[in-house]
Amino acid sequence: MEYAKVLALPEPGPVFNQADLALTRLMLRAHPVYRPLIQEYQETLRTLAKGKAPKTLTATLTRLATTRQKLAATIQGIENFLDIYQMQESTVPSGAFDDYLRTADELEKPLPPRGDPISRYLDQVEAEYNRQPE
Repeated sequence: MEYAKVLALPEPGPVFNQADLALTRLMLRAHPVYRPLIQEYQETLRTLAKGKAPKTLTATLTRLATTRQKLAATIQGIENFLDIYQMQESTVPSGAFDDYLRTADELEKPLPPRGDPISRYLDQVEAEYNRQPE
C-alpha cells in the first residue's frame, strides 16, 4: 500500500496532515451520507500521522473502499430511478431547460450595431469591400 512508502519517510506526519486537511475540505462539499466514511478515513490518517500503523490497517482501508464503492453505486441507482420516474410521470415540461432555450434564442439574434468610431470605420470598410462593381 502507498501508506507504507509514506511511513518510511523521515517525517511522515506532514503528508498525512495534508491529506487530513483535504478530507476536511471534501467533507464540507460532500453529500452528508459520506460524512461518517470521511471521518473514519480521517481517524485512520491521524493514527498514521502519529507514526502508528495498526495491524488491521489494510483490512480497514479495504472495508472503507468497498463501502465507498457500494455507496456510490447505490446513490447512482437512486438518481437513475428518480430520473426515469420523473420522465415517465411528468405530464408538463419541467422548465429545467427554459434558461438554456432562452439563451440559445438570444444568441441567434443579430447583435445591434455599435456606434463607436472604430466600429463605424470597420462597417464602412466592410460596405466598401462588399459593394458590387457597376
